[in-house]
Amino acid sequence: LYKTLHGEKSAQVAEALDELGMCQLGMKRYDDALKTYEQAVALKRELLPEGDEGLQPSYDGVGQALLGLGRARDSVAPLQLAVSFASAPPDALAESGFALARALYQTGQSPEAPAEARSEATRARERFSESGMDARVGEVDSWLETLPKEPPRPPARKPSRGRRR
Repeated sequence: LYKTLHGEKSAQVAEALDELGMCQLGMKRYDDALKTYEQAVALKRELLPEGDEGLQPSYDGVGQALLGLGRARDSVAPLQLAVSFASAPPDALAESGFALARALYQTGQSPEAPAEARSEATRARERFSESGMDARVGEVDSWLETLPKEPPRPPARKPSRGRRR
């Protein structure tokens, strides 16, 4: 219907694809959601200027779908793009950030991954709180409690005063 009313390549069609993808994610139809969100990203890249915040929900959807498919490593890049739109609504950034935290932790791509995951989750928690989404704050808190405690940092070494003879 949107394609008939607005044409094949329109912002309204791209937004409708985002809405369809969100429904598919909600039904755990991750393969379908991934295809839908990838179409939305491709269409928006044609229509919107680079870096336009309208891309945020589409990148988030791609990342969330990949995470749902068990492809955490592949989900990191689109989720990082999704959280990079500082002017996006805090609740949208919170959802993307919490998904990114889970993806980072699952991949363990680097020794810093657990700390990065904890940092992203904490930022997401703050955004959920700012948005009045107390139930989501509780989910983040519960998830953070499941993480292993951060190892203590070694004490800082005192600088040497030169060579002794």
